[in-house]
Amino acid sequence: MGQPDHDPKMLIDIFKDSGINKDSKIGLVGWKYYNSEKHSLENSILDVPNYIVETLCQIVDRKNIVNATDIFADNDFGLRNNWSAKEIVRHELNGTKASRKVYHVIKNLREGMSEIEASELLNIDGEPLGIHSNINFGDINTSYGVSSPTYDKKLKLGDTAGIGMAYRGSLVHKSGVYIGKSEDLTMEQQKIREDFFHTYFASIVAYYENFKIG
Repeated sequence: MGQPDHDPKMLIDIFKDSGINKDSKIGLVGWKYYNSEKHSLENSILDVPNYIVETLCQIVDRKNIVNATDIFADNDFGLRNNWSAKEIVRHELNGTKASRKVYHVIKNLREGMSEIEASELLNIDGEPLGIHSNINFGDINTSYGVSSPTYDKKLKLGDTAGIGMAYRGSLVHKSGVYIGKSEDLTMEQQKIREDFFHTYFASIVAYYENFKIG
């Protein structure tokens, strides 16, 4: 069954009927906005489908079409930064659900388990997801960052592992090394633990111990 396509009206006519004319100035909202300090094209970079842009250019001059995604996505004034009480509650709930499901996977990992088998432990329900589940074992698969789980990669002692998922408004991802005791770490991993993680957590402790109101 295909999508309904019984309306014979052309896209250019839809634009004209909505009030767009040769004097219009148009702001297109696409996937992201582009900082003018980093791009010579400034806000004329458009990442919506090209046929939409080309059709609009049949009505208005290209210089009158700009990227307006910042209206929604800008970190300072974008509408995404204004949340209602209902949205805050929903995001808090989704963040907690995602966190608990990731924790459940981590606590139940077993040697020999495939990535796809581990993904079943997320117990994903019908809530809309912000991203597909990320269950990855081994240096290669975890290096992809947000890769989907595979059927053939199985967890081994000493493997790096990345576990993550996201309900709408949340994203939780944890990575580490699958071991039973510290001696299971390789020499290289032990050095990283000493040089980086010990120093990192010591700095976090020092920060919170000296953090004061005012």
